Amino acid sequence: MILIFNKKRPAMKMHLNFPAFCKLGFGLLLLAVISVTNLKETRAESRLLVEATKELPRHGEGSLITLDNGRLLLVYTQWYHGAGDDHDPARLVEIHSDDGGKTWSAPQTVQENIGKMNVMSTSLIKTTSGKLLLTYIRIDSNRFANLWCKISTDEGKTWSEPRQISQGTEGVIFTVNSAAIRLKSGRILLDAYGSPSAWQKDEHFRSYSYYSDDEGQSWKKSVNEVDCPLRG
Repeated sequence: MILIFNKKRPAMKMHLNFPAFCKLGFGLLLLAVISVTNLKETRAESRLLVEATKELPRHGEGSLITLDNGRLLLVYTQWYHGAGDDHDPARLVEIHSDDGGKTWSAPQTVQENIGKMNVMSTSLIKTTSGKLLLTYIRIDSNRFANLWCKISTDEGKTWSEPRQISQGTEGVIFTVNSAAIRLKSGRILLDAYGSPSAWQKDEHFRSYSYYSDDEGQSWKKSVNEVDCPLRG
C-alpha cells in the first residue's frame, strides 16, 4: 500500500500562506507500507519525493494511480511563483515510478496554468474502457472557479485538450484532490462544493456531485445537494 500526503503545515483560516515554513521545504512525502513475507509485521518508510525551493515553493494536492503495466503515476499541483498560497500561480505536473515507488522520474508538465490564478487539486480515475481521466480546478479569481478535465488513451503519455466539467457563471466551484470515483455501472462521480459568495462575510457553500456516463465526455450536476454553512 502506498500513501501520498503533504508534509505537515500550519493551519490557516483563509488559505495557505506559509513562507516561513517553506524555508524548511514543503514537498510531497511517500509513505510505503511494505508487507513482510510472513505477513506478521509491516514497516513504514517515508521518502521526500519533491522538495520545495524558492522557485517552486509548494507541491501538493495530487492523485496517485496504478497503471495497467504496474507503473505508479502521480499527478500533483506545482506552485511556481509567490509563497505557494492557494491562489498563487500553479500548474499540474506528473512523476512516475516503475519500481514500486523506490525511485521516481523528474516532473513533467501535464497541464499548464490556464487559469488567471492557477490550476490545482487533481483526481485520477480509470474509466471502464481503460481511459485515464484527470480532473482539476481552474481558478480565475477568488470569486470565480470551475472544474475541468483531460483524458488520456495511452496511459498518461499524452492528454486531450482541457474540457470544462462545471458550467458556473459566477462564484466558485471547488473539489479536493483524489475525489473522483467510478461506480460498478461505469459512472464517474466527482465530489464538489460551491458558493456564489466565497471569501466574503456572507459566504455560504453547498456540496453536490458531478457525474459522467460517457467516460468524461459530458457531465451533469447532481440534483441532490447538502448545505454547508462554512467552507472547507
